[in-house]
Amino acid sequence: MARGFTLIEILVALALVSVLTLALCGTLETGFKAERRARAAIEPVTAVQAALDILRRDVESMLPPAGILAGGFIGENGTGGEGRPSDFLEFCTASGGPDIERSAEAAIGKLELEAFTLEEEAQRYGCDIVKVEYGLLARTTGSAFDLVRWVTRNSLTPTEATPEPQIVCRDVVSFDAAYLDGSEWIDDWDSSQREGQIPPAIRIRLVKRVIEPRAAGEDIDIDLVDGARLSAFKGEMVLTVPTASAASAEEGNQFVR
Repeated sequence: MARGFTLIEILVALALVSVLTLALCGTLETGFKAERRARAAIEPVTAVQAALDILRRDVESMLPPAGILAGGFIGENGTGGEGRPSDFLEFCTASGGPDIERSAEAAIGKLELEAFTLEEEAQRYGCDIVKVEYGLLARTTGSAFDLVRWVTRNSLTPTEATPEPQIVCRDVVSFDAAYLDGSEWIDDWDSSQREGQIPPAIRIRLVKRVIEPRAAGEDIDIDLVDGARLSAFKGEMVLTVPTASAASAEEGNQFVR
């Protein structure tokens, strides 16, 4: 006669299955937490790098200080919330500029950049030369700031064109720019006060806030928000301005008389 399982044996088997299930759930939860932390760690780096790349493209295509299409340069030193740097840049560039849009998915760390080809850009706007302005803009709600790129197209129109705002980076803590003047960095630059000269190099420091607990020493402690540690990621880049010496290179330049 075949012998069946006793009640105790069935209970022990169920207990073992329960323990294994709990262990598996704990392992999966640990994996999901690690994935969320990895995404949170990568998002600010990606966003800051994308913003610096846009700035680099504009600066490298800056118009020279002399010639028919000479472009001025203004760099103003400013202070934003809690005394942190909030500078302002204004210059003309031949980059044409990508159309930058932050989708609804930006809240979870996705940055969308839509760049048109030169042919499509020419068909849409007719010219690659634009005036760009960079600065921090406070949001209508909360205390956060966004780095905004205002683009003015076709500056030769009889009526003043309205700049198009493009959000380059969200949740910015500070935006600091310095300009090389010979052997030292200075905080302000106005080409109209410097015989039309533009700086040979620009140093950009961009700090983006990150609300995500991290291991000690991995980020910069700034403040507390709703009991969560508010940290930040800082990106820094020194950009050379190829057209800064164009005053002495009038021959062979397509923008110079």
